Amino acid sequence: MTASARTLVMVVALAAAAVATVAAPRPVAAQEDEEEVLVGEARRAIARRDYGRAGTLLDQALAANPRRLDVYVLRATVHGVRGEHAEAVALMRRAQKLAPDSDDVLATLGIQLVLADQADEGAPLLEALVAHAPGRYDAQVVLGHYYVRRGRWDDAVTAFAAYFDHRPASAAGEDALHRVDQANAHLRSGDPRRALALYRQVLAAAPDNVLARLGVAWSMAAIDCRQALAIFDDLADLEARYAEVSLVRGRCAMRMGRLDDALTAAQRYRDARPDAGDGWALIGDVAVAKHKLAAAEKAYTRAAEAEPDDRLYAFKLARIERLRDQPAKAAARLRAAGAPPEYEDDWALELGEALYATAAWDDLAAHIGPWAGAHPERATGQFLLGVAIAGRGDVDGAVAPLELAVAGGEARARPPLIHALGTLATDAVGRGDLATADSLLGRAEAVDDDVLTWRNHGAVLIALGRADDAVAVLERATRADRGDAVAQHLMARALHALQRWDDARAAYRRAIKAYGKDPRAVAARTDLANAELAAGNEEDAVAALVDAVDAAPDAAARATATAALITAARAAATAAMRAGRFATAVKVLRQIEKRVTDAGDVTAVRCDLALAATGAALHDTALDQLARLDKSGARCPFVAPADELAVPILMAWNEGASLRRASKALARLDKLKKSARGVAGPLAKLAGREITLRAAAEAYGDGDLKAAARFLRSAASYDPRSPELAHDLAVLDLATGKTAEAIRKLARLTGDVPEAWLNLGIAYEREGRQPEALTAWRKARAAGVRFGPLDDWITAKERFWGGGQ
Repeated sequence: MTASARTLVMVVALAAAAVATVAAPRPVAAQEDEEEVLVGEARRAIARRDYGRAGTLLDQALAANPRRLDVYVLRATVHGVRGEHAEAVALMRRAQKLAPDSDDVLATLGIQLVLADQADEGAPLLEALVAHAPGRYDAQVVLGHYYVRRGRWDDAVTAFAAYFDHRPASAAGEDALHRVDQANAHLRSGDPRRALALYRQVLAAAPDNVLARLGVAWSMAAIDCRQALAIFDDLADLEARYAEVSLVRGRCAMRMGRLDDALTAAQRYRDARPDAGDGWALIGDVAVAKHKLAAAEKAYTRAAEAEPDDRLYAFKLARIERLRDQPAKAAARLRAAGAPPEYEDDWALELGEALYATAAWDDLAAHIGPWAGAHPERATGQFLLGVAIAGRGDVDGAVAPLELAVAGGEARARPPLIHALGTLATDAVGRGDLATADSLLGRAEAVDDDVLTWRNHGAVLIALGRADDAVAVLERATRADRGDAVAQHLMARALHALQRWDDARAAYRRAIKAYGKDPRAVAARTDLANAELAAGNEEDAVAALVDAVDAAPDAAARATATAALITAARAAATAAMRAGRFATAVKVLRQIEKRVTDAGDVTAVRCDLALAATGAALHDTALDQLARLDKSGARCPFVAPADELAVPILMAWNEGASLRRASKALARLDKLKKSARGVAGPLAKLAGREITLRAAAEAYGDGDLKAAARFLRSAASYDPRSPELAHDLAVLDLATGKTAEAIRKLARLTGDVPEAWLNLGIAYEREGRQPEALTAWRKARAAGVRFGPLDDWITAKERFWGGGQ
């Protein structure tokens, strides 16, 4: 007997026991007795399940009294038991005309319509009835089974609960029949524990109930697959008849990570039902777990072909297509199929991933934007929205969703967020807003370790004058990648700004090594040269730039390095000359002399070299450079009129280095002095002073005191307030016997020229003023005058003139 037939048997019994007679005109006594006899006999026939005789008796009762509603109900139910649903419905429509508001009539009509496959009309009648009469257990049980067939699990749970709450004890014998569907409803509605208890109730009464045995296995699979697998072992006798046993066993094995067992069960199910999509889908699931995407795609394709309307299979197949680098195909499939029930969010994200993989930024933004707005807590959605916005060119707008994604744990959002913040920082630097760039890069640093971010932040901090902070940031970059030339270069610049010369030089050299043949190595060598210059290492500075020229990878880089070399060498030479190290300046300029090709640079270097050689007393070298300049008619890059006068002044200076040519050189300088203004004036005076002093010294050494005096007086005209010149003239007075004049002059110079004490003592001694000579020499020694015989002189005087001062 089918489940529907058994249900009808129960319904007939309930109808026979429970249906009340609707009030109607009472028949005469004899007729009434006859009706009661017929109805009573019909009830007894129903109890014996003699539905043919029951139908005949009820037909006779209706003929006797066509207005008795209880007879209509009983007769219609008997029709239903015998499969005569059309007759049952027709009969109850007659009864409905007699009593359109009767719950008994509506219940029976609704039940018969549902059983006659006219549920679209019958179910609403029953639903309306139980809404105001929930105790109508006959309607509730029919609705419960109807809801199970339709997959309306929650409604089925409610209907069966109402049935069992109100059914009479006399109907308890049919409980097992209804418990199975009730348990199924609980299982499918998400309450496997309640379902398991109900299935076990059925088995307690009927241990061989196949549906209950299967239900126990299904329920346990939803609760604890480990226990369920043991139950499935006891269902071996059913597996051949019920292929679903293999399917559910396979799903449970997969959940336990027993992939080979899962695959075996799935293949067994597929062999039993080769056209069923769920078997192929399980095979695909196992393939995915084994990272066999090609096999998974094949299995899901078969599942989708078997059940083309199943959205879940389309969803799974699309996901594999995306993972196998077919994102456009995946996106088209997902859109065509739509979202599977209960997978709406997963579908939205999967379509977003497919659009992301195709870089379809406009489509991705339009698709994921509303969903992400409704699900701000879903990090993957915020990531997809962020990259879509960034992809459309709105880097600023991408930051907020990407930050939400990072906060939610979406690791993929870190690189695009760092890139977005870095791009905004670059824009801020471009418009001169270093404070904003600093803030943005600080936020980027907080996202993740990133050498480029550290580099850029270090550069910004250097530009802000925060070299200490820059060093701290750049140390992270150089630790993370010691071969990062740019990071090393920036670190060197930060150390340079802090005047940590040794550390800066080491960092510059690391950067140069890391750059290798990269043209940026030229800039690093130039910076190294600047650091050497700042530290006072002019020769090392030039050597660094010579290396830059030699290592330049191409003509353009070589030209850049050469220009830097010339600039640095001239600066180094100038710094050395200012410090009085003219020989160093000459050496530096000699290193670049042959490398200079530009006419302007040639002139500048020759002028610098002539000046340095002059200061170093390398007169032949100076004159060689000056002759070249004079011949070419080039002007030195000095402030006018020094640009025209520098060469002749320096030529006179160097030519006057010998006593033989001094007078002629001085004559030329006297003419040049008249037009020498600006920096040319001091240069001419300095030249004249040096010539006259050198000539005076040479004449003095030759014993030509008159010539020496003449040159010294000439020197005084170039530097009239020089105490040193006045001292030299006083010494000449002493040498020529003008002792008194010498004493007068020397006494005035002791405060400016300590050596005046020494010569004053000599003058006193020549005049026989021995105590005063001793005092003068003692003061010379106290002033730090260095003269070999001085201590002996003092000792000798003290021996004769007393030991105290």
